[in-house]
Amino acid sequence: PDRMRLTAPLQFSHVKVSSNDELNIHVGNLSRNVRIRSANPAGNRGHFMATAGCVPVVKFVEFFGMGRTTANELNPVTNHIGRYPCHMHHLTDAPGDRFDILGNSMWDDSPNNIRKWGGVVVHDSRGGKVFNNVMYNCSGYAFVAEDGNEAAYWRQNLAMLIRSIASPGERATGFWFAQNNHTVN
Repeated sequence: PDRMRLTAPLQFSHVKVSSNDELNIHVGNLSRNVRIRSANPAGNRGHFMATAGCVPVVKFVEFFGMGRTTANELNPVTNHIGRYPCHMHHLTDAPGDRFDILGNSMWDDSPNNIRKWGGVVVHDSRGGKVFNNVMYNCSGYAFVAEDGNEAAYWRQNLAMLIRSIASPGERATGFWFAQNNHTVN
């Protein structure tokens, strides 16, 4: 098995989650060979959106410092809706699977990151797969089905250190567990 050596003691207590004598630890690798990042994560940040008419396959990409829409009141000039790090938007017109988001990492190193949604947002899209993605140190929600009419298969995604920033009228919830295995219908 793969092994990791720590150079300092752990800062926090870790509860044993296995019935055997092993400590089950989830580890997420954030680095990828292909990196999409904002030129200025502290300024006008970049975003990735696939929309109607395409069948996106996004595999093994590192998204760093992405996402423009904040938790503040929406505004078409300074806080435009739908500018999320990885946004599948209205992908309903192609046959079969309509999108694959596989093995990507999304992370941010800004302590003041107040994005509305920090990761993969599926909006009015069906037939897609969101597998084996890692989300780290982001705000808002990690993995989102935006309207509730989405039909996607979510499996083995890892979300760590996600700060919930609820917009007015929204509940402060999200995928707060280490791994998810969900089908959203």
